[in-house]
Amino acid sequence: MKSQVNRTANPGQSSSDRLEQPMTKKEVTLKTQIIKTMLAGLICAAASVLITPLGASAAAYVRSDSVNSVVYEGSDYHIYELYLPLGQGWNYGDLTAQTGAPLADRGREAYYAGQPAAYIRSDEVNSVVYRGSNKHIYELYLPLGAPSWKYGDLTAQTGAPLAKWGPVAYRRSDRVNAVVYVGADNHIYELYLPFGAPGWKYGDLTAQTGAPLAGSHALPAAYVRSDKVNAVVYVGADNHIYELYLPLGQGWKYGDLTAQTGAPLAGYEAPAAYVRSDQVNSVVYVDKNNYRIYELYLPLGQGWKYGDLTAKTGAPTADGKLSGYVRSDGVNSVVYKGSQYIAEVYLVPGQGWKYADLTTGWSVPIIPYSAPDGYRRSDNVNSVPYCGDDNHIHELYLPLGAKTWQIGDLSLQTSVTGCHPVIH
Repeated sequence: MKSQVNRTANPGQSSSDRLEQPMTKKEVTLKTQIIKTMLAGLICAAASVLITPLGASAAAYVRSDSVNSVVYEGSDYHIYELYLPLGQGWNYGDLTAQTGAPLADRGREAYYAGQPAAYIRSDEVNSVVYRGSNKHIYELYLPLGAPSWKYGDLTAQTGAPLAKWGPVAYRRSDRVNAVVYVGADNHIYELYLPFGAPGWKYGDLTAQTGAPLAGSHALPAAYVRSDKVNAVVYVGADNHIYELYLPLGQGWKYGDLTAQTGAPLAGYEAPAAYVRSDQVNSVVYVDKNNYRIYELYLPLGQGWKYGDLTAKTGAPTADGKLSGYVRSDGVNSVVYKGSQYIAEVYLVPGQGWKYADLTTGWSVPIIPYSAPDGYRRSDNVNSVPYCGDDNHIHELYLPLGAKTWQIGDLSLQTSVTGCHPVIH
């Protein structure tokens, strides 16, 4: 079963994809409740009911076999995957049940949940890492061409300290696979697997660099910069944005990006980091006092600078962590959750930053209750999955060359419920 709606360019005008007349707020609320009741009946008839714990975000990526994948933690603390093979429809799998892996961590806030992260290792193994209820970091992995998923306990294999926040994962420029997390001592730790090495190792990046301790909710972000420098950014206890960075052939170092740029202090939401289509390195975050969106950016061959994307675009303030990625059309995109919408601040090459509201104005309002995660699918469709207040995981998507965003209900298409409506 498939649910799909087209994003209207001018809500309220006549169209086959939108209402003949604008609805009043009362009518919108009534219609929404009716639809939710109908959907609830459909879901109750499904074989499985999977709800993510308290607004925890999903993680999205393209596997090494070109399958598009969205992973999340269910209310039974299993890790689930919604996946889309090329030319087919969405399916789902229970990776915990398939592998016999331990349950993910639990808690009353998204920060305390197992927080799965997904990436492709340098050996083309598809990897989903998460924090277990025993604070170990586990890896669910699928080698390219393998028939089934497996799992490993990276904490037990390495003897690394227990995890407090995270993990996040990425493939370094030296082909080392890296999983980064915050320990109970607020140090930043790295579990790493060099290409071709027989086993995982760990390092204490805080101790190696002398960097300040991470803050109380300091989920880090990790990426490879356009100059091939490996970088981990996080919010410190003083609300500064710090960068742990590893130039090729050297050791780990650290820098205080807030002090270098004079940028406003960061809030507690995790920063996002990515390389823009113009090869500018970008770290975006929400500020501490006003919930505005700021960008710390590093053009090639220059020093770090900062910009106020909220002021540049007139975009509304953020209510959750950000996600940055490059769309298939070369547009740089930062997506985030507002109070009742998903917004995009975007930069077309050669132009200035702009803003768009991706959800307000649908004929069927779907209020987000978790932070979105933007990525480019293997079919060049730009995708922003998120958790809605109807207990479903929805996908906002923009095919290459299309002018308007569309929305699909991945939970309804796979006959499972994806999330639970709690503020992130």
